[in-house]
Amino acid sequence: MIDGKPIVYAEFLREYQNQIDMYRQRFGQGLTDDMIKSLNLKQQALDNLINQVVVMKKAEVLNVKVTDEDVKKTILAYPAFQP
Repeated sequence: MIDGKPIVYAEFLREYQNQIDMYRQRFGQGLTDDMIKSLNLKQQALDNLINQVVVMKKAEVLNVKVTDEDVKKTILAYPAFQP
């Protein structure tokens, strides 16, 4: 539980898999089980989930809002989406 919000195991597994996928993109087949353990990806996944909850709570306290238009502009400005 983080600030009253449970961290669901399925969310943890999804974040952990995202971490593995990210490192697999960097290292390819060179990413071994020993490297995964030494990178402490399980802890990184948990830390990411905790940080997300903390940031969302702070945004709520500060009344930070993001509009659909803001999201659209940000996505379209991303180089991968440029023609």
